[in-house]
Amino acid sequence: MEVFIFALTVLGIWLVVRVKHQQAEIETLKSQFAAISRPQQNTSSPETESPTAESREAGTSTQQAAKKAPRPVRSVTAKPAFTPPRAKPQLSVNRPAPTPEPAAPGWLSTMIGKLREDWMLWTGAISVALAGIFIVSYAISSGLLGPNLQFALATLCGIVLHGGAEYLRRRDPENYQIFGGLAAGGSITLFASMLAGLYYFEVLSAGFTFVLLAIIAMGTMVLALRYGPLMAIIGMLGAYLVPVMVGDSGGKFHFALGYILIITSSSLWLLRHIYRPWLWQGIGAGALFWWWVALTRTDTNTLLPWYISLTLLAYTLIPVTATAAETRYRRHLLQLTAIFSSITFASVVLQGSMPPDWLSWISVLIVAAIAARRYEGLKLMPWLISLALAVATQAYRYIENQALAATAEMAQFQVAMTVCAVFAGAWLWTRQRDSYLHSSLAILSPLLWLACGWLIFGAPETENSWAGWTLVMTGVYGVLSFLMLRSPSYQRLSLWAILGLHASYSLAAAIWLEEASLTAALSVQLISLTLLMRRYSVPSLGLLLKAVLAVVVLRLTLNPWLLTYDNSVHWSLWTYGGAFLSALIAARLTPESNPVRRWLEAASLHLFVLFAGAELRYYLYDGQVFTHEYGLTEAGLNSMLWGALALTYRVRARVSSSLAGWYNAMAYVLIGLALISYSTQLLWNNPLWSGDHFSTTPLFNLLTLVFAGPLLIALIFSRTTTDQERNFSRWLSVAMGAVLVLLSVRHFWQDGYLDLGQGIATGEWYSYSAAAILAAVIVITVSLWRGQASLYRYGSILMGLATVKIFLSDMSGLDGLWRAASFLGLGIALLGMTWLYRRTFGSGTVTADSEQTP
Repeated sequence: MEVFIFALTVLGIWLVVRVKHQQAEIETLKSQFAAISRPQQNTSSPETESPTAESREAGTSTQQAAKKAPRPVRSVTAKPAFTPPRAKPQLSVNRPAPTPEPAAPGWLSTMIGKLREDWMLWTGAISVALAGIFIVSYAISSGLLGPNLQFALATLCGIVLHGGAEYLRRRDPENYQIFGGLAAGGSITLFASMLAGLYYFEVLSAGFTFVLLAIIAMGTMVLALRYGPLMAIIGMLGAYLVPVMVGDSGGKFHFALGYILIITSSSLWLLRHIYRPWLWQGIGAGALFWWWVALTRTDTNTLLPWYISLTLLAYTLIPVTATAAETRYRRHLLQLTAIFSSITFASVVLQGSMPPDWLSWISVLIVAAIAARRYEGLKLMPWLISLALAVATQAYRYIENQALAATAEMAQFQVAMTVCAVFAGAWLWTRQRDSYLHSSLAILSPLLWLACGWLIFGAPETENSWAGWTLVMTGVYGVLSFLMLRSPSYQRLSLWAILGLHASYSLAAAIWLEEASLTAALSVQLISLTLLMRRYSVPSLGLLLKAVLAVVVLRLTLNPWLLTYDNSVHWSLWTYGGAFLSALIAARLTPESNPVRRWLEAASLHLFVLFAGAELRYYLYDGQVFTHEYGLTEAGLNSMLWGALALTYRVRARVSSSLAGWYNAMAYVLIGLALISYSTQLLWNNPLWSGDHFSTTPLFNLLTLVFAGPLLIALIFSRTTTDQERNFSRWLSVAMGAVLVLLSVRHFWQDGYLDLGQGIATGEWYSYSAAAILAAVIVITVSLWRGQASLYRYGSILMGLATVKIFLSDMSGLDGLWRAASFLGLGIALLGMTWLYRRTFGSGTVTADSEQTP
């Protein structure tokens, strides 16, 4: 049946060829007939139409009469000395506006258009290719003939297809692409027969088979240059499916992967000669497909790293002979880096139940170093491969368990990776001595794999050993930093040795110390980096200091959600206080001209706010700094902390040019959080109805702290923000001050219990008026002292509200001399405030222009 289908397919392609040939001849005859039957046009005036027959006859008779008429006698006159040139008449021609050229269609649109136009050609070529595969599959399953004869017939079929394609191409050179389908089918048939002869018929040895496959693949590539893209698409990209169509490899999957490597290499050879986007994507899709097939099997733990390494080697070492192809190929180097790093990580993590062959994965790093030395665009690959393998080892430890990961082979792998990474970085650095990436790979790789080893093999009883070896590495980095800083040629690259010094010190602190002490140990590095920056002019050392500073600030900011500490010791004092002190000392040691100083000063302010908040929590919650209850105390502390952090982010936005927008956005977020927290103080946790009891000591109590703190933050905002925000901050300060005064008065009269259910005493009611007048007098006095008319306006409003309360409510309960004395005192106070205002600002209406700044 397969032979019959194959014969029909070949017949169909022959008919397509004949039909196209006949259509071409018909089109040629039509064009020739149209050229003969077209009337001859008058070419004397291309802008006029062809004359009719009558006009041609009239013109002929007029010319003959003119020839017979006698010639007139011409009078000879003097020729003028100068004749001005006559202006040529301008012809107005209404030309249409030029239309822009349409954009060139993309490769996908072009491919779809070709498929629509030549769908019969593509279908026929695919049918021939499938027929060749089916012939081989039928020969395997039927068993009618001997293995040698089956293999010979399958091979002969592929050779016949190639011979027929070449014969037809020479007979009809114009339709060479059509015969490329026959040649592609022949190549696929040969591929299938070689694989069948290897692991089904067993008539070929492995080495000889791969030699034949390489010859067929390269021959197919040469023929693809002759037959066009159809040969490449169906012949080579379709060859990736041959092992699937032939059937299971019978336990010889490594032969299938070797065949795929040959196909990939030959396809890349063609790609380097003639670049096509679809060819690049097809090769990548085929290679990734077989990587996924290998990943899903349980017997490829050793094959998978070698398949990835050799595929990367093929992408790297195939020579480029066309300049345009090389330019386009280099555009994809970043994609190659990302793809190979990702599949390396995924291969280790997702490789089924079989443990990875760790030592085989070193080959990927070695090939990545070769690729980075050959192409500048692949310089990131060695680092990314190293990081991918390091992270994959930790992921494997979590997915399986630490006992399966902590093996002797894992230890050998980590030591070998350290040695290979150091030599690879040094080898690459010898070619590009100014490369930061290559030098960093050689210097920092030992520390990377030491950290991975501690995470996998570390145990409580071996912490001292690990910390000791880490300190030894710290000493090595210190000596290396000293030597590189003293050498002018190596001083530029000493950044990585300094980074290794501080990172190894941090790792030793992480192994030896607890969480709280670790933060303090990390912050001490700010001082050492500042001293190095003062002593040596190393580029990017300030960037390293900023990175350490960011780690410390981020760690302390996110402490409530990340870590837990032992509450038996006063850990917040040296953790937050030590970090703040280190940042402050580093800021003082940094020269004024260095822009890093402003970063350190802003970070010191940030750390001081965190330190103050942590100490308040420690004393208010009896050592439980990060309590899990939310009440009035917690809401007040959050309002103060978030408001103060918003102030620090405003300061950091002023000293940063690149992150100013981010800092301002964070400041607005923190302001919103502070306002929400203060709203919960007033609505949800308000002591007027929450039933909370406070100390009876006036003013110096928790109530004053949680309501005066946000007021102080609002007052600071009113002095440091823009005009629009300043007005909002001032009105907010007035409202917060009024709340604080009202609660303080009630606290004084109710002995610390503010619930409204107890009613309001007469003395308490009068005290509200007195407190309002006193607050208004203080505000007005400050406005007169500082010369701020707008602040005087706020005091006047507060005085007016107190006056309205006195007239409408307080005076109604007084009579006799008490009433007279009250009116007299109120009048003298109002007149005195008015007199002081006139002496300060003068008479007239207060406007915004009359405000003076101190």
